[in-house]
Amino acid sequence: VDAEKGVFDVTNRAFFTSLAAFDCGWTCEDDGKVVASGSLGRLDVPPQGGRRVALKAPPAKKGVGMRTWNFSFMAAAKTPFCGKGWEMARDQIVAFDKSAAVSPLVGKNVPAVKDAGDAFSVSSGTAEWMVSKNGALLSWKVSGKERLAAPLEPSFWRAPTSNGAGSGLSGKQRKPWREAAAHRKVTDVKSGNGRIEFGFAFPDAKDTTGRLAYSFADDACRVEFELSPAGKDLVDAPRFGLTCQVPRAYDRVTWLGRGPHESYSDRKAAAFYGRYTAAADDLFFAYAAPQENGNRMDVRELELAAKDGDAIRVKGCPKFDFSLQPCTLEELENNWNPHYFKPDEARTLDLDFGQSGVAGEASWGNAGMPWPAYRLPVGEGTVLKYAFELR
Repeated sequence: VDAEKGVFDVTNRAFFTSLAAFDCGWTCEDDGKVVASGSLGRLDVPPQGGRRVALKAPPAKKGVGMRTWNFSFMAAAKTPFCGKGWEMARDQIVAFDKSAAVSPLVGKNVPAVKDAGDAFSVSSGTAEWMVSKNGALLSWKVSGKERLAAPLEPSFWRAPTSNGAGSGLSGKQRKPWREAAAHRKVTDVKSGNGRIEFGFAFPDAKDTTGRLAYSFADDACRVEFELSPAGKDLVDAPRFGLTCQVPRAYDRVTWLGRGPHESYSDRKAAAFYGRYTAAADDLFFAYAAPQENGNRMDVRELELAAKDGDAIRVKGCPKFDFSLQPCTLEELENNWNPHYFKPDEARTLDLDFGQSGVAGEASWGNAGMPWPAYRLPVGEGTVLKYAFELR
């Protein structure tokens, strides 16, 4: 009814069971941190009935981007099919979302961009950056320590899921996007005043063009990526984003976004917005047949921390998707079993605008394709763009 004031209508959608069979708990969270919690007990709401409840939480502090109310209904007693305390239903309601407002990148130090021949170099605070003339971020050092194990550069491909392989998503239908990023052509470059901007053509993807910009201030770099997918009969891309590799030492992951499990555009309702922490190895599932997995959506903040206290931090402007894989995209796509992954000192970090859904009504033909609403838009006039900051 009015989530900002804490007033809700609870509806029992069951046909035969009263809500008195469940214990209902709730939390109120500001940017993933619990600010109030409580219990509604066993609500005496009959099947198909409803009841209004009013809950109290402190006013949100200045700077809070999102407030959510989370409800969980747990079995009040053991039944033939579940134990006492098992969660039977849950819901999350967004009271407000102010995180769409993105402030400009500002700092005391706006560094000079130096032309180093085949790359641009930037020194800002304790950070040093190298950007190649084809738009890839080659190096990112903080206090002399390298944070990239492989360059950050555009990516439009993903390892097909079993559904995708059966429906042709890995074959000719998506072939224009497989090498489109690697075969990009630089059409123009602008540099100066703490900013480097590239224009691209992607001839493999017909008339598709894009722009990628790096802006620097103090120890931060804001990355802005824009894509205009166009061309007659061009199919939609499996993904749109940037990929790199980071040292395995950054093995503790904390994020503010959907979780704790993976989420995709057609698989996200159960992944509640919150603040989560996990070991890097736990973000990937080793399917018997290796395939795309482990994506987390609607992420506002991401931190990859090492045991020595050093951390890679990514801030969404306002949000992005991420995944952290123990192998390269090529290994994930071309190996028939995860035991064949080569031991490596790095993990693959994807920082994306988004991906196509995973579908799954069937694993063959059009029935295996994601519904149109869960594919990345394509066609004349379409512009996809997102941004994030590296710190």
